[in-house]
Amino acid sequence: MKLLIYLKNMAKKELKIVLVSFFLLLHPACKTTPTYSQKNIEQTIERLCEEEFNLEAKAWLVENTLWVYVPFGEILDIKGKPRDSFSENTRRIFLALQRTFLNMDNPPKFYCFVLSDIKDKGIDVYRIGFVRDLIKLRMNLISLEEFNQRMVFLSFENKKALGDKQGEHIAKYNISLGDFIGYLIRQRLNNLFIPYSKKVKVERIQSYYQEGKLGIIFDIKINKKDESIPNPFNKTKEIAKKYLKIYGRPETIIEIEIADASGKKSTFTQAALFD
Repeated sequence: MKLLIYLKNMAKKELKIVLVSFFLLLHPACKTTPTYSQKNIEQTIERLCEEEFNLEAKAWLVENTLWVYVPFGEILDIKGKPRDSFSENTRRIFLALQRTFLNMDNPPKFYCFVLSDIKDKGIDVYRIGFVRDLIKLRMNLISLEEFNQRMVFLSFENKKALGDKQGEHIAKYNISLGDFIGYLIRQRLNNLFIPYSKKVKVERIQSYYQEGKLGIIFDIKINKKDESIPNPFNKTKEIAKKYLKIYGRPETIIEIEIADASGKKSTFTQAALFD
């Protein structure tokens, strides 16, 4: 089951855990002779997390996507904010991922790691990224701000997480570039309207990628007329162009469909979108 389909039923429970920049303490690394292989990447990640950071992690390579699961205690404190230990452990996992990918001849294309509160509320926190972006950040080829705009961040309550030390409740699948770009567009569009929360109600934003078609469907209600409020349809086109360009306008994405709840829908080829 694809992640976004799975999240449809969780949307109302989504938590507003602040995305923290975990890379301020990281430093550029010199290129070294590859020491890790994709064949044993799961064992490498699990060993690094346990031996160096004392973290119990489970890893799976699903075609070109590395999944990493870390069962956590209580993610939120009594004030509903992420605990310091949660932020620190997230940073450590990124360090383990960076070290592994930088020392591998043929790393996977995507990674998704999930930290779950298995003791208190039952919370899943996802971070999904493009491996080359993580390497570029480490090599100072992109800025921290650019990197954060290229990473998908999701968090929501999930009672199935309670007591799950093996990550059995996580639906693991191979993430395609079409899937990933759709997630980024959806996230960016949602974040765009947060400052207008008193005037705009975001009912739904979904994305899908099937047979070469990337679709974005949204229900965004603007309650008060204000020229400063972005037009959702135009902004979706703008954001789609941005991420398609960043990732080299992949040939696998043949069409882009944008639709809103009012019934307005347009389908573009990439050539038409960039015209």
